[in-house]
Amino acid sequence: MAQFLSNASKSLSGTLADILSPARMIIFGTLLTTINKPMFALSGYIFASFGTVVCLYWVTFAKVFDRMSKGVREAPGKALIGELAAESGDKTEGAFGTFFRLLIEWTPKGIVSSFLFFFYVLQRLLVQNDASMAARETL
Repeated sequence: MAQFLSNASKSLSGTLADILSPARMIIFGTLLTTINKPMFALSGYIFASFGTVVCLYWVTFAKVFDRMSKGVREAPGKALIGELAAESGDKTEGAFGTFFRLLIEWTPKGIVSSFLFFFYVLQRLLVQNDASMAARETL
């Protein structure tokens, strides 16, 4: 079902990208993805508060919504890459190859850097919390 909705959203977003602009549809798809990602983070809270069945529906809806937002992003993104390659006189195949190479190369780096950043922020918050608790105990 998620794949069907992803393909349907690709078709619809491709048509809308022809009417509006590919860049606007890419931004809209990215906005949908940004709205969707906290749903996965909240699944533990949903499980603890409402139980297994509600959490299963929650995660299923989040996954379907994520696939749809990827479909909204994907078709206009490929169209924009093709347009920009054609305008610059480059081969379309080379542009797609470069895009996917950068995607494959930078995705693990982004994952690691975001993990390190959040670990650093969490550590700073814990140290700050410990310091404020120690200050309260001295009063």
